[in-house]
Formats: sequence, structure tokens, C-alpha cells
Amino acid sequence: MRLAALLLLSPVIACSSTRIVKNYSDKGAVTDITVYEKDAVKSRIVFEYDQAGRVVTVSRFPGSETQASAARTFVYDFYGKLAFQTHRSLETADGKTMEDAWVESFFYGYTGELVRSESSYKSSYAISHHRSPLVVTAYTYSNNVLEKISVDGGVFRKDLSISYADEVPSEIEYREQALNRNTYALETTIYARFFLKKGMPSKADDRLTGTLITDKKAVRKLYEDAEVVEIINKPLHAASLESLLKDIESDWTR
Repeated sequence: MRLAALLLLSPVIACSSTRIVKNYSDKGAVTDITVYEKDAVKSRIVFEYDQAGRVVTVSRFPGSETQASAARTFVYDFYGKLAFQTHRSLETADGKTMEDAWVESFFYGYTGELVRSESSYKSSYAISHHRSPLVVTAYTYSNNVLEKISVDGGVFRKDLSISYADEVPSEIEYREQALNRNTYALETTIYARFFLKKGMPSKADDRLTGTLITDKKAVRKLYEDAEVVEIINKPLHAASLESLLKDIESDWTR
């Protein structure tokens, strides 16, 4: 499966006052990362490994504190593939500190490709942000290439169809539906076709209004609000934990 072509990541803008220092074990594995902000410790990320050399826990510590503010754990199946991951963190919303907690399971086809993932949200904070306590995502392939993704959250649904040019995603058709509480039927709230250049959205065709969106900021906002990157990158993360760890590192070192 040509997963590398699906790595649609947002660029990280580094601040000149931020310095990142990595330490490695004698086997070349990252043991910890320290983020300095104007020479003061802003945060630390600590990695723990099992006897097979696989990452089992990643923890984030603010400043010089010894209590983790976020932790991600990984469990592998008999074949060494990622079976599920758990996440816990402390988040601040409306001046209150709340716990964010969720568990994600991965299921694979006979040839090793990710065919389904299930995300179970375990806290009121997580449920409020993901709109559902359980989200099931199905992945469909054609000739070993990811073609369609369906996200079912019960009270909402997202469907993506991916088109390619020279083995690179060139267009993504996205439809989002939400439950109408009066009719108890799913109604389309977003229906757009994104046109990509070098993995980034350059314009979008709004199918609901019949307008073409060319303003880059507006296109990027629609793309990010739809969480297209997170949805499409999931098979890559399941196939390569290194890519998932890079995303976590990018997020936690900001």
C-alpha cells in the first residue's frame, strides 16, 4: 500500500526562541526530548520501550514537573502491529482543568492493511469534542491503494473519496452529515471537493452552495475543521508507529 503518498501534514512553524534537545540510548533510540523556551525548560517528552525495542509509553511533562500532563500508551498484536493506543491528558477549557481520555483499536485485513479503527472516548471532555462516545472508521482499498473512508459517529457521519495523480492524492471528496434532532435523520452539513497540490489543499468546490473557494486561508480552515489530515493519516500511523510518534512529537513540542 502506497501509504507515503497519504502523509498530509500541516507545516510546523518553529519559533527562534525555542530549542529542542534529544537524548538517545546506546541503541540509537530516543529516550527523551527537552523543549527550551528562552533557555528555560518548557516541557519534556519521555519514551519507554519494551524488550523488543518498541515504544510502549510516551509521556509529556510541563517544565520541570514530575507529574505527566499527557501520556500515550501502545499495545501490539502477535505480529507486532499496533493493536490499540490509549491517551490521557489534562486540558484547560473555560478556565477549568479537565481530563481527556480515549482508547483507539485497530483491525487489519489479511494482507496487513488497516480496514477498521474504533475510537472510544472515556471522558466528558473527549466526548464533547468528538460528539460521540464511540466512532468507527472503515477503510476501503482498490488495488492496494486507499480509496474510500467512512467515519460513523452515530450522531454524525463523514465520507471521503480519494483520487490520485501519479500515485499522489490530488482530489478528496468530503461529505459530512449531522443528526437533525427534530427529524432524527442525518442531514448533509458539508459537501466539498478539495483540490490538492503537494499534499496541501489549494482550493475547494463547495457542492452545497455551488461556489469555488480559492482563498487559501478559507480552504485551509475548512480542511482542518473537517479533520481530513487526521482521518487520512490513520492507516499510515497504524502501518508505521514512527509516523505516529512524529505527529505526537510535533504536537507536544509546540
